[in-house]
Amino acid sequence: MKSIWLITVGEPLPIGREQSQTRMLRTGILAKALAARGHCVTWWTSTFDHTHKTHHHDKSERITSEYGYQIVLLHGMSYSKNISLRRIANHYQVAKDFAKLARQELQPDVIFCSYPTIELSLAAVSYGQRNKLPVIIDVRDLWPDIFLDAFPKYLIRLGTLFLEPYMFMSRKVFRGCTAITAVSEGYLEWGLSRGDRPRREKDAVFVLGYQRPSVGLSSTDSIRSKFEEMGVDESLTICWFIGTFGRTYDLVPIIEAARILESMGQSDIQFVFSGDGENSQYWRQLANGLNNVIFTGWIDNQQLGYLLSVADIGLMAYAKGAPQGLPNKIFEYLSEGIPIISSLQRETATFFVEHGCGMTYDAGNSISFLNTLERMLASNYKKIGHKGKNVFDEKYSADVVYSQLAEYLENVGCK
Repeated sequence: MKSIWLITVGEPLPIGREQSQTRMLRTGILAKALAARGHCVTWWTSTFDHTHKTHHHDKSERITSEYGYQIVLLHGMSYSKNISLRRIANHYQVAKDFAKLARQELQPDVIFCSYPTIELSLAAVSYGQRNKLPVIIDVRDLWPDIFLDAFPKYLIRLGTLFLEPYMFMSRKVFRGCTAITAVSEGYLEWGLSRGDRPRREKDAVFVLGYQRPSVGLSSTDSIRSKFEEMGVDESLTICWFIGTFGRTYDLVPIIEAARILESMGQSDIQFVFSGDGENSQYWRQLANGLNNVIFTGWIDNQQLGYLLSVADIGLMAYAKGAPQGLPNKIFEYLSEGIPIISSLQRETATFFVEHGCGMTYDAGNSISFLNTLERMLASNYKKIGHKGKNVFDEKYSADVVYSQLAEYLENVGCK
């Protein structure tokens, strides 16, 4: 048995009254897998729920999960905007709280820390160096690089200057960690480049394996009725997007395409958008009056399972220049054999060519999207989805990916 610390903020937690309906992501699935293998697991996270912008607790707290591992909630102030001074302060406070509380704990055998946040990753690396412990940094997002996109072009130089302290911390993280893992090859190469170091034996890629949600038979009818009230029609070809309505996504071309289709009298296709976020009001206004566009808002685990079962095509509508490599949405859709239309280039486009499970359109271009949708519908798209499901079952299910990652942590943590 090993003592393993997992450090990740921003993911759903298996706590509170709604835990049975909460969909676990990378760290939640890994924590459960490691605990099932007999390890002593502690998940360090935040009291603040990034998605819903609320606090789980108003101070640091320790909780024992129903799966037997410990959850340590680190406290930081709340924030309402993803890009804000309060969020910067929150990250600093959470990292400071970790540094303080970690000194009071028995030392683990290995630390597996998600990157970002930069501050918490640096605190983990510093703790590992001080105590001569292996620290693996898992690259999930390209911080602070992506924040340059928030600056107008004429302020890019100022933005670069503002972000230099974070660049400095980022370099320290990747130079000081024991090994780097990542959710894609591109993200791993980015981490190696940031650390100015060659690839080593323990550097590895573990994609965002996906765990299928379950829908109880007794609840299927009530869930179906709920979506029917919203206007979701199973008899139509449903093109479905699920995600945060944030800066790196772009539903505008999809909404424009829906308007074109409706103006042409094509009524057999329906676009369903699940999620919420800073662009919600703008996108809803843009789609105002369209009968073929449905916004569902946030959905729970069972509702997710239902939409996965009725969707015909999965949409990955990213903004031009979005930094994502192989995002979770790929595996989410493929888990149910849903063929994908995506605007991501590089790794995702290559993945589709390699596995024959999706098509790519030009980001921000509604005509390109429409043409791609027509190609998908004209092809045997159910066969495309079936190919994707076979690939998912063989290589990318949560059971496969997180069994491999758990074994990796067992080996890398050997003293």
